Amino acid sequence: MLRHHRDVRALQDALDLAAGMHIEDTRIFLDLVEQERRRRGCDPRVDRYFTGTAHWIRGSLDWSFTSNRYSAGSTPSGPQTFGE
Repeated sequence: MLRHHRDVRALQDALDLAAGMHIEDTRIFLDLVEQERRRRGCDPRVDRYFTGTAHWIRGSLDWSFTSNRYSAGSTPSGPQTFGE
């Protein structure tokens, strides 16, 4: 899809672009969480949402690094903390 919509010719370039987009979106999320938590009077419901979303992302990352679905026969070691 990125190859088509962003006119990226090489598959590796499309993969690199997708990875960069994911990293950027994760950083934006983490920055927004930090900004909201620093605000005086952060709503506890919003804070629970942030925590739940971070756990969901972390669980997805953990699963992707331990599942044979993405390892092509071996288990790669992935990032050890959320947001790396």
